[in-house]
This record gives sequence, C-alpha cells and structure tokens, in this order.
Amino acid sequence: MSPCHQCPHCFTLYDDRYGDVLSDIPAGVSFDNLPDGYTCPTCDAPKTDFVAVALPDPAVL
Repeated sequence: MSPCHQCPHCFTLYDDRYGDVLSDIPAGVSFDNLPDGYTCPTCDAPKTDFVAVALPDPAVL
C-alpha cells in the first residue's frame, strides 16, 4: 500500500511518489514535509483538512 493524503472536499490526492506539479512540489516529498501553508491545488483547502488514505500498490494489481 502506498500512503497518500486526500482532500475531503474535492477528493484530490497528494501522493508522495508524484509530489504536486501545480504547487512546484517535487516527487518524493512526504506529506509531513510539505510547508504548513500548503493548500489543495484544486480547491485551496488547507493541509490540515487532508486525511490519510491507503491506495493499493499498482505493481500488485
């Protein structure tokens, strides 16, 4: 399983493996290491609203 964080308002995912191109966050940056002022690139919800979710590893599918 890959740890991800999801915005509960618009369901946008933040996946450490990909980062956030729209916010200039490179791949490999963990959610915990995002700046405190990070917001959802889709709806501008604050980082504190995101919830941890587990996605299946694509290699296992």
